[in-house]
Amino acid sequence: SYAWNEINYDLPEDRNGFNRDSTGNGVAVGVKWDMTDLLVGDLALNYGEQTYDDPRLADVDGWGLGAGLTWTPRRTSIVNVRLRASPQETTQPGTSGYWSQLWSARYQEELRMNLLFNLRGSYTDNSYETPGLDPGTELSGTEVYRADIGLSYLFNRNVSLSGGYGYERQDSNIGAFGYSANRLFILLGLAL
Repeated sequence: SYAWNEINYDLPEDRNGFNRDSTGNGVAVGVKWDMTDLLVGDLALNYGEQTYDDPRLADVDGWGLGAGLTWTPRRTSIVNVRLRASPQETTQPGTSGYWSQLWSARYQEELRMNLLFNLRGSYTDNSYETPGLDPGTELSGTEVYRADIGLSYLFNRNVSLSGGYGYERQDSNIGAFGYSANRLFILLGLAL
């Protein structure tokens, strides 16, 4: 697959005088296969880059691996694990963007007809493109940990109601960018 993007901000410069408009592209080659009746996998090698209009902002590029595994141990259970890497945008001062690597896992169990239990967890490692002038004051990396637990009720194939609890924590090389959050959520899902 091949993808191309163009990002244009409403303001010609951010609050620090940088033009953050950019263009990017990415290419991926992969395969998906049924390992057994209960196990499906996919694997892809990808390369992505984002180039900024402002020459003071470093390009974000790199090779990544995308992979997934879905296991269905019985008709009412699904276990899914994923790995993904890609360039991402940011408006943080001193950095043009970052390379993000995500590892995630999800477990879903059908408790009753139309009632699903969901458990999710993920870890994201973000490496920021910086000039490398002062590691103590430049944002060079963040690690984000997430966990969710919840229930979903399916009214029909187009309408669902989900609710639950989520926890998120971000660690950073700069303390001001670290945080933790507890969230209760209710979501109405509509599918066409």
